[in-house]
Amino acid sequence: MLSLLESRAAGEELKMNGDLVEAVRAIVTDPEVDDAFKTCVLSLPGEGEISEMVTPADPAAIHEVRDFVVLSLVEAMESDLRSIFEARATAPDTPYELDFASKSKRGLRNTCLALLAKLKTPEITELCAKCYEDATNMTDSFAALAAAAGIECWYHQHSIIVVITVVSAVIF
Repeated sequence: MLSLLESRAAGEELKMNGDLVEAVRAIVTDPEVDDAFKTCVLSLPGEGEISEMVTPADPAAIHEVRDFVVLSLVEAMESDLRSIFEARATAPDTPYELDFASKSKRGLRNTCLALLAKLKTPEITELCAKCYEDATNMTDSFAALAAAAGIECWYHQHSIIVVITVVSAVIF
């Protein structure tokens, strides 16, 4: 991302590094790599972390470049992300487990959903809604709401109302 920040500062067109995409794809599709590590790989550095690496920090440039990288990865890996997401689905009657493997599986599935939501397609919007409606635990409910929150649609407004209601119930 740092080289892309330099490219942007020089007024050059942003171009995604194909080697980076293939490296991420190789890791997240490798059945020998555990889901927790795959989640870490897909969770790119945040804007705050990036701003600590550059001087002076340009928040607008960092935001633009990070969004470019995330969207480029999602567009290039959409079918992989969908496959990973679908492969980690659980049956509705599956009990909620707190073991490492279960938490890793949920984390990777929810990370894939959040990334796919960056596409902002009607199909993904419906997928977020279905994930929320089918969620059997708060982790998955909030993950679906968070993914939908970035999409302008009817469900976006619904998700904000649900979050406010849930938070109000917890606080008061």
